[in-house]
Amino acid sequence: NDAHAILAVSRLFWRDRKEEKARSWCNRAVTLDPDLGDAWGNYYAFELQHGTPEQQEEVLRRCVAADPHHGDEWTRVAKDDQSSLGWSAEQLLQKVAENMALGRWTGEALDKMAASSSGAS
Repeated sequence: NDAHAILAVSRLFWRDRKEEKARSWCNRAVTLDPDLGDAWGNYYAFELQHGTPEQQEEVLRRCVAADPHHGDEWTRVAKDDQSSLGWSAEQLLQKVAENMALGRWTGEALDKMAASSSGAS
């Protein structure tokens, strides 16, 4: 039950165009660890590509309520870019989702993420 591993699996389903499974695993990741901003960014990026406006808004609302603070991409965006200092959770989510869109990550990166997650459990 490692949120990072579940996140990696959701991306594999997304890559394989298994949208309902991807959505389910995205939700599973954010439910397991609501503080993992990368999981929220992944979920929102997925819904921006495949979801309805209502589904997108629901993920956004839940993320803002969870107010995440962790995850490699989330903290990189929050701390590395001077222009992002003081951003709201909504603004961070939008930028992280943009960075995590499936086309931005290669298959090799996904495989590496899955391998490192399985080693962490």
